[in-house]
Amino acid sequence: MRSIIEKNRFTNFFYIKFVIFIFIVLNFFSLKVFSNEINTSKEGQMSLENLKIQKKIFLSEVSKKENYCLELFLSGPCLEKLIIEHDTKMREFELKKQEIARKIRRYEANLRKEKREKKLRINQNRQ
Repeated sequence: MRSIIEKNRFTNFFYIKFVIFIFIVLNFFSLKVFSNEINTSKEGQMSLENLKIQKKIFLSEVSKKENYCLELFLSGPCLEKLIIEHDTKMREFELKKQEIARKIRRYEANLRKEKREKKLRINQNRQ
């Protein structure tokens, strides 16, 4: 019985380390996109995909924490903290998603503006 519990602890510990590693890697690669303006629409879509992956990882972590809380005899305080953490992080994900969408729209608007200006310059040179 002890060996099964020790294996579960090792497996959980390994899983937690793996999830943290993935989360750090995704944050490292997405820092470029979140800190600067988006240079292409494809880059914006890629950052949205990264955000979705981060959200899925977070939700799996919350699920594991919820299972842990439910195993406790007095699970109320643990679940309340988990609900607050979940709501806060979900709001952050939504704000990041809106920010990325805004950057994509700004990038596309700048492209349209440049095309319009280029077309005007060509028409003025013809006259």
